Amino acid sequence: MNAIRSIECRLHEIPLAEVLTDAKHGAHTHFELLTATVTTDDGDAGTGYTYTDYLLFGPFQWARSVSPVRLLEPDDPMYAWRERMLDLFEGMPRATRGYPVWA
Repeated sequence: MNAIRSIECRLHEIPLAEVLTDAKHGAHTHFELLTATVTTDDGDAGTGYTYTDYLLFGPFQWARSVSPVRLLEPDDPMYAWRERMLDLFEGMPRATRGYPVWA
């Protein structure tokens, strides 16, 4: 089995033809799509985007539960995305046991 050499995450903001508004989230001017590209030691790579938010959030939440290492800087777009994910479901992800995201 090949070891993972790198994981590259990218945030794509796709403009919407019209502004969409809902009571909980306000106005939406673009669709956010996160992609993750995994590269193995032998150079094979694959990019995924289906269920990306939850799939990508899982490793961040796991890392937060086992290590105080700071993975993202506050000026990284992924930092804001992770903050939104931590606030989902009335803040349940943030309330689980783990290190602070900014250590």
